Amino acid sequence: MNKFEVSSIPPNWAVATVNDLGQFINGFAFKPDHWGDGGVPIVRIQNLTNSSKPFNYTKIDVPEIYSISNGDLLVSWSATLDAFIWKGGSAWLNQHIFKVIPSKYFHPGLSYYWMKIAIEQMVNTEHLHGSTMKHINRGPFLAHETRIPPYGEQVEIFNKIEELFSHIDAGVEGLKQAKAKLQQYRQSVLKDAVTGKLTEKWREQNADKLQPADELLERILQERRANWEAEQLKAFEEKGKVPKDDKWKDKYKDPLPPETEDVPDIPIEWGYLRLEAISNIQGGITVDAKRKPDETTLLPYLRVANVQRGYLDLSKMKDIRVPNDKVDSLLLQDGDILFNEGGDRDKLGRGWVWRNEIDKCIYQNHVFRARLYSNELVPEFVSIFGNTIGKEYFIKQGKQTTNLASINKTKLSAFPVPYCSLNEMTKIIEFVTDKVGKTDRTIIEVDKKILHASQLKSSILAKAFSGELIENIETDETAEQLLEKIQTEKQLLEEKAKLAKKKPNTRAKKMDKQPIINVLKKAKKALSVDELFEQAGFQNDVSPEGIEAFYQELKIVTENENVTVTPVMLKEKKQGDKFEYKEVKENEAG
Repeated sequence: MNKFEVSSIPPNWAVATVNDLGQFINGFAFKPDHWGDGGVPIVRIQNLTNSSKPFNYTKIDVPEIYSISNGDLLVSWSATLDAFIWKGGSAWLNQHIFKVIPSKYFHPGLSYYWMKIAIEQMVNTEHLHGSTMKHINRGPFLAHETRIPPYGEQVEIFNKIEELFSHIDAGVEGLKQAKAKLQQYRQSVLKDAVTGKLTEKWREQNADKLQPADELLERILQERRANWEAEQLKAFEEKGKVPKDDKWKDKYKDPLPPETEDVPDIPIEWGYLRLEAISNIQGGITVDAKRKPDETTLLPYLRVANVQRGYLDLSKMKDIRVPNDKVDSLLLQDGDILFNEGGDRDKLGRGWVWRNEIDKCIYQNHVFRARLYSNELVPEFVSIFGNTIGKEYFIKQGKQTTNLASINKTKLSAFPVPYCSLNEMTKIIEFVTDKVGKTDRTIIEVDKKILHASQLKSSILAKAFSGELIENIETDETAEQLLEKIQTEKQLLEEKAKLAKKKPNTRAKKMDKQPIINVLKKAKKALSVDELFEQAGFQNDVSPEGIEAFYQELKIVTENENVTVTPVMLKEKKQGDKFEYKEVKENEAG
């Protein structure tokens, strides 16, 4: 059951639709060629959900209706479904976001919370569409049922929500600060781990057991060469050939020395090597829907979203068809180190170690895997260095396109990685597991408390929507009367917007403006607003001032005792009014 579903409505409230709460203006459909350097910022959904995301800017002329400023209520109805109060200054609004102009008869602050409730109610219903890009269609959203309390009660409900939320927000802010400090501590532990500071005392106590770095380096490079020679012999065998002599071994290329200008200092017992010197690096498979089933094998594969910084998120896996002759080379093995090739610039190179979590799994082309040559190196140590110190390297070496950053195999191969003795690497991972493990458990507990605070807010909104948050108060105006005002206001705004779009026809251009009362007297029948607007000659001036002058005159005309106003109804809903002049005779008056 949805947490905002309630069985009854308070007796003094009125049932309405979301559309009754205000005007909903969808943003402007900006195109890439509208973007440029400088100008006015364009607010997209990502700018609502993440304040650090960059803006696009434009210098084109945009209708003023799409402008937004601080305090405006915005509702994103695609991808991210939520309501926001804009605080980023003057900007243009992009499509897929509504600017909501609340009715003057509905509290603007409460409108924000009522929008959140409406969205929450529609999530996981038949009105939510899309598998990846979730969205709600305009029609069902605006037609969604909501509730209107009397205005005095609206004010009290809003004030109570704000009071309770302020206490919750203060607690959450403290939790977020605590979490930030824990994350900083976690990061410092990881950096100390891969630069030798974490095991400084351990090295002093075990100095006689530590192996010189040059001896370890020699063995690593020997294993690298042995691996290369094994691959070459395998290639000969696959081609049905046997090498005549050892001249083929001369083709082996020693790895280049690492560039260590921008890397931190490490203990004298340690050293640096390029990633290609310690591992075989390979990219993954491209997604191709045209591969034929009879020539392929269906296998699960890792995407960029699965390869996070310091862990693997395997909650949402996808399958891909792999050519049968490529399966063996693409299958991940225990200890493979994963690096992301593309995405946001600050996410380049992020990754973790594969530990056979899924049987027979491969990886896509936006993920690299590095397979260590030597068993004297610990994969987690290499990955931690990549996720901490290496982050700056990948940002610097990455290539940026319009919406995507990437790092190629050459740059990844040149990534400088520290190495030390196996027993020290093992001790480092032991220390990290202990210290980081405790920190992670504390962060999980903090996250649970933050989630509880969010759930508490939802509970408060549910009570507010059901009329249980405050006691009923006496008001001079009922909610039904208020709703009637809201709908009248809505109808008037829609009529004005409709009139503003009118273009004078040939007949209208020839008509002089005349008093509305005279038009009604001549008509001898009931006329709609549209008909009056045209026949009174107002169609030649559809400016806001001209339309306002028309309605001011119409208001005076309706006060005439000879003018009758008749509502036009459709399915029990008022669609507008018709106006008719019927002179009241003396014997009929009074």
